[in-house]
Amino acid sequence: MSHSLLTLFAPPEGFIGDFGMLCGFTASRDVLDRIARTFSGDGSRPRLAAFIHPTADAVTDLPGVEWMHFRSRPRFRLLHAKVALLGFRAEEHYVLRLVVSTGNWTAEPLTTSIDMFWCDEFVTGGRDVQLAADIRAADGLFDWLRRRCDDGLLRQTFDGTRPDESFREAVEGLPASTRRPRFVDTRAANMRSQVIERLTGSGKQCLVIGSGFYEMSDAEEGEGLIESLHAELVRSRRLVKDATLDLVLNPDNCQGLHGQAGRLVEKGWTLRPPGSSYAEHKQAKLHAKYLFLAKSAGLGAIGPAQMYIGSANFSHMGFESHPDDDGNLEAGIIIAPDPKLSWRRNARNSIRDMLPGNFEDSV
Repeated sequence: MSHSLLTLFAPPEGFIGDFGMLCGFTASRDVLDRIARTFSGDGSRPRLAAFIHPTADAVTDLPGVEWMHFRSRPRFRLLHAKVALLGFRAEEHYVLRLVVSTGNWTAEPLTTSIDMFWCDEFVTGGRDVQLAADIRAADGLFDWLRRRCDDGLLRQTFDGTRPDESFREAVEGLPASTRRPRFVDTRAANMRSQVIERLTGSGKQCLVIGSGFYEMSDAEEGEGLIESLHAELVRSRRLVKDATLDLVLNPDNCQGLHGQAGRLVEKGWTLRPPGSSYAEHKQAKLHAKYLFLAKSAGLGAIGPAQMYIGSANFSHMGFESHPDDDGNLEAGIIIAPDPKLSWRRNARNSIRDMLPGNFEDSV
């Protein structure tokens, strides 16, 4: 199935949208309306709770959507995490869907920007303990946000039940799990430390980093974030010293990389323009944030690989800070792509269909 921002909210066949939560930096009225209609059609009771960075342009007049207002100024710099946790019900089963996005709930991911989305579903009665751990971790983030917002409407009853009653029963009924969540957020620790902790194995030979925004710094001296991250991966033996290094960026808006570009190239990085295997992305701007680490960048299979997808740009505020040190609230997930995926451009199962970047050209 081909996914877009909207289809991520579409109910599975035979189910209807029951209740869900989403968070992000921005959300437009038009897209929120389309999301709500995709999720549950018209409805009088709240079906979606939207936790969006405080703004004067709050969308408060959409049926079925409750814009969650913060009771006081949040301690994070930006609510930059882009996550949705959705519940769908049928007569006998309930589905929980976790979505991690790099794009906001606005028109850009549907029109002018290249973004990435990851999602998975848990059906009641299932035994996927890893996904259960991920959903619990994401639910913890939303609980943290909700306790800082006015949630009075969500505590009211409609036809004798609270809007999130069945949703909460499904979350609380998830199987017990001792697995470390792949889902991470920066409430207590920065994204960098959590991503590196979850990158397992050693001797990877390929590193790709992509972001629509990099640190705003033109400093010629000193080690930048990309260089220090690379050095840490080599020092911890997760990455070999002579690995293939690709950095995907927007050439006409690459911020602090302008001052570091020459040094990065000298250290083995190839600077790549955005793009993908999809023709409509030819002129699009990169907005996705990702890190891809794989055994091989040759013509065969990628081998053991891991990938970070999330909201945090490769900047100090996004990747190296958390709210207690004046950083952003970010979220992401670290997944393991199929090791049989091919690096070849035209392969039927190419990893390039998942990595936004033009790996045929350099900047």
